[in-house]
Amino acid sequence: MSIASIVNRLNASSAFVSFNVHSWFACTVVYHVAKYNHQLVLTAVIFAALTALKEYWFDANYEIPKQTFVDSSIDWGSYLFGTALAIVFALTGT
Repeated sequence: MSIASIVNRLNASSAFVSFNVHSWFACTVVYHVAKYNHQLVLTAVIFAALTALKEYWFDANYEIPKQTFVDSSIDWGSYLFGTALAIVFALTGT
């Protein structure tokens, strides 16, 4: 069973899937890197800066189909949501 067939069976929109993929990726990366290096704020800031560069420069210039500013903003917002979630998890000991 492929991921595409699961998404189709659940009738999930591509925006919903994209939001979840970006958010949970960010949450996982920030949480585990911060646990390893004990620098939660620094990790979150660096991750936010790198994902902004990725979304607004790389994706805007090289992704096919071409990304608009709104597309990049939505994706970056999803990364920031996941980063915030990682901060909450790290601070609450979850």
